[in-house]
Amino acid sequence: MKIICPFFYLNLNDALEELKAMNESACDLIEIRLDRAKAYKIEDLIQLVAHAKKKCILTLRSKQDGGEANMDHAVYEKKIIELFQVPDVIVDLELLHLQHFQDTRFKQYLDRCIISYHNFNKTPDNLNEIWKQMDIYQPYIEKVACMPQSKEDVLTLLLSCYEHKTISKKCAISMSDMGMISRIIGEMFGSEYTFCSLTTSSAPGQLPLEKMVEYLNILD
Repeated sequence: MKIICPFFYLNLNDALEELKAMNESACDLIEIRLDRAKAYKIEDLIQLVAHAKKKCILTLRSKQDGGEANMDHAVYEKKIIELFQVPDVIVDLELLHLQHFQDTRFKQYLDRCIISYHNFNKTPDNLNEIWKQMDIYQPYIEKVACMPQSKEDVLTLLLSCYEHKTISKKCAISMSDMGMISRIIGEMFGSEYTFCSLTTSSAPGQLPLEKMVEYLNILD
């Protein structure tokens, strides 16, 4: 299972320092969270990614999906289309907004997209339908992250990932301490990626990188 570590982009200089630690760490991919930044320039992101030794994910997480970017569908769409100007990165597209896109240019970049669904309140009953909605686009990665209200919810999410057949790679995360086990054993259910923290935690239940490496080595 590949490990993704996030950090929040505030400005180019600070991000370059964060990137140094990420480059030397055991993580496999680096997620650059843009939703906390007051502003960012595409040329600065291009410069930042050029210093990365690992594949980067650009994520503009909206408030509706648990992030800090407060914007409507049209503004989100415009900003996401702009991110595709950054070469050789993966771009996170939220299913909630994607279903309202008017600009179809994103379709030519689906081989370097994560289509994601987040629910910070519960684990919905229609997980199979959510997977199918993402699979229409056949992105590089399909990601579903939900908040469990019970241990049964954790198992429900993992089983939905296992049962979902797709050519895309999958990432299934049950959040909070209750769902932490999903981040460790997800690979057994077809989840190929997990998120953990190096300098920054971006979601409840994320383990420190060194702990995650330790657990995955035991399971290997």
